[in-house]
Amino acid sequence: MNNRLVKNMAVLGVCLVCAFIFFQASENDLEIETNSQNITPNYQTIVLKDSKDTLIPIEVDLGVEGESDTLFRNMLFLMQSNEYEDLGLFPLLSGDLEVNAMEIDDTSLTFDFNDSLYASSNEDALDILEGLTYTFCRDGIENIKFKIDGEYITHIPNSTIPVSSATNMLGINNFDSDSMHIHRTIPVLVYNQQTINERTYYVPVTTRVEADSTDISNQVSLLLNKINYQEPITIAQEVDIKEGNLKVSLSPNILMDNESIDQTLYQQLMKSLESIQGVEEVTLYVDNQEIQSTVDVSNRINNRIRL
Repeated sequence: MNNRLVKNMAVLGVCLVCAFIFFQASENDLEIETNSQNITPNYQTIVLKDSKDTLIPIEVDLGVEGESDTLFRNMLFLMQSNEYEDLGLFPLLSGDLEVNAMEIDDTSLTFDFNDSLYASSNEDALDILEGLTYTFCRDGIENIKFKIDGEYITHIPNSTIPVSSATNMLGINNFDSDSMHIHRTIPVLVYNQQTINERTYYVPVTTRVEADSTDISNQVSLLLNKINYQEPITIAQEVDIKEGNLKVSLSPNILMDNESIDQTLYQQLMKSLESIQGVEEVTLYVDNQEIQSTVDVSNRINNRIRL
């Protein structure tokens, strides 16, 4: 009887060991499978509209990176999509718009669309050009050219807005649709908060300065005056720019009680000042002390959306 008990216990022990090895192997396999599916996010900026036709840039994950052609087509598709309407964001482009072809040549990007590229007004045409240039005029692309079914066009159909305006100098959310005024001036972008469907977005609005203006201090002051903050944001010392590095000394009233700067305000200032032509890097000072970001709030500033 005792021998049988010992034998049964031995068998049971072997079974438990086998089961442990089996489940351990299964768990390792699951971990490997999970890790193999861990895809690095590919966040890209696209532009949609709110109910008042304000252009709202958002950052979305497009998944696996691919060739520019595939990437750009996916970005355009989302700019035609209705899937963000619950967030109060609406398509910039017609759902009937199709891309026949696209080409990148040095600093130019050419889109060849079907005949669904058209505008309901000059303002709508300008919105289309602003949204496309804000989205695609980066990483060396300076202007966008347009074809419809293989033929170059000079204006967005049903408008007087010339497609020659589609450059990295166009800006976004221009209040003035006078193309001559736009050509004579340069854009400075001011990022301020806007609430849509109880969600806060940071929306760039273009302030334009004379194209021949070399007074950086004037451009900085103009920009700072338009940033919404509880205290006036003013320059404490003369602005300095050398080799693309803009140094701005601000009055100490922007600091909080703990002598630090609000991190969201810091990002607003940086993103706005970086929009000035010729600026590649920005350094902020208060009382001759450099102020820096201590918390990364770029997801919030860039309007990152996860669905």
